[in-house]
Amino acid sequence: MSLDHNYPQLAIDHRTFTDALGDGALDICLDYLRHRQIRGAEGARLACRLGEKLFHAGRAGDAVECGRFAFSAAANDNDVVHFCAWLFSNSGCHEEAATAYERLIEHRPDWIEGYRHASSAFALIGYAERAIAFAAKASDLAPDNFDFAYHAGCLLLDAEQVEEANAYLARAAAIEPRNPQALRALSAAGYALDRPDEALNLALQAASLAPEDNSFVIHAAELLLRAGRTDQAATLLRTAIARDPSDPLLWRLISAAESQRDEIGSALSAVEAAMRLAPDHAEYHLHHGQLLYRRGDFAAAAAAFNHAAALDPQSQAAQRGQLELLLADGHLAEATAMGGELLRAFPEDEASAEAVLRVLNRRLDTIDGDYVVLGERSRRGPRSPPPPPGFTARLRTQARVIQALIIRETRTRFGDSRLGYGWALIEPILHIVLLAAMFSLLMRGRPPIGTHFFVFYFTGSYRTWSSSMPAPA
Repeated sequence: MSLDHNYPQLAIDHRTFTDALGDGALDICLDYLRHRQIRGAEGARLACRLGEKLFHAGRAGDAVECGRFAFSAAANDNDVVHFCAWLFSNSGCHEEAATAYERLIEHRPDWIEGYRHASSAFALIGYAERAIAFAAKASDLAPDNFDFAYHAGCLLLDAEQVEEANAYLARAAAIEPRNPQALRALSAAGYALDRPDEALNLALQAASLAPEDNSFVIHAAELLLRAGRTDQAATLLRTAIARDPSDPLLWRLISAAESQRDEIGSALSAVEAAMRLAPDHAEYHLHHGQLLYRRGDFAAAAAAFNHAAALDPQSQAAQRGQLELLLADGHLAEATAMGGELLRAFPEDEASAEAVLRVLNRRLDTIDGDYVVLGERSRRGPRSPPPPPGFTARLRTQARVIQALIIRETRTRFGDSRLGYGWALIEPILHIVLLAAMFSLLMRGRPPIGTHFFVFYFTGSYRTWSSSMPAPA
């Protein structure tokens, strides 16, 4: 075998290709593949073997090329398609992996693990409905499998189908009742279903089963804070911090707990510890500013809000904090301008609308106060009513009214015509002449009444036209 294509190549067979793979001649085998020197189902299997070698050699791109060739050459060979699905999935080609797994399920509808693999592939490419359908099928076919039930429950929970998610997560928790992941997910579903006590109990169980995992402790502490059980949340968090003081979220939650207890000094110390561990986290600076605002340190609060807004220009909360600070300092003009920008940027945000409403109410209160003071200073005595107008003055007033009505009627009816008011005379004359001439010819000049058709039609048409004229408004 040689890469010199100036010489004719020998036909490659399974043994020759296998020997080349064994000798590590991967590039020669890949070149033969690219030049279609191997074909058919047997060639597809050889491409799979080459793809596997290339993948384990760290050449995932070349391995995927082999997989695509094999999949197109033998899409009905389950072994080939299975390898391609595995290769695509491990190489990050999740859309092709989903297609391959779906093809396998068509050929092997009883392959339960295939539904699970297909669900993962479809979830990774954003096809939530298909991922849920395959995951639910896998769990329903194997109801005693924890992974299938847990996977289906988590997908349903992410899709906000909480009732269905709760059913699958309850199935998973029944299979492994001491699995903290299932308990935490079931707790989240219970909270979404407005079962706070049940959700809190499950979260505490998960935290007790895995106390070294901060994610379970954080979830339980958040539910405790929402339930108002601040002391218990603080105790749980301080135990976790004693074990791992490097997690900034633990410090942030401690700050929230101390804030609920009105211990502003302790809350500031905790959030400052969180900021030292994560200086670029905008929400920590925002919370720091809110605590400073509550303590009355408006200058430091403004700096914190500005820093949070700089870190996250799209943060609604940071802009609301700046707005509240302007309002507290009495800068109503700046607060009103910022409120307008906030509503334009976030027209659907209810909290932003409420903040702007507070600014407007404060502005209206200020205007009302100014008006009362101005009214007291400029109050004058009552003036006597003017004398009634005489006959001449009333006549002039009526003449001006009639003139205004004529001008309005003329401009309304004939403002768009180039001839102006002249069109009011020309139009009926032309109408009468045209129709009188036409009907006099048709009726041979003999009207029903009288001897002259033109006179008969003129008098009738003029009366009809004059009666149809609208009366002036």
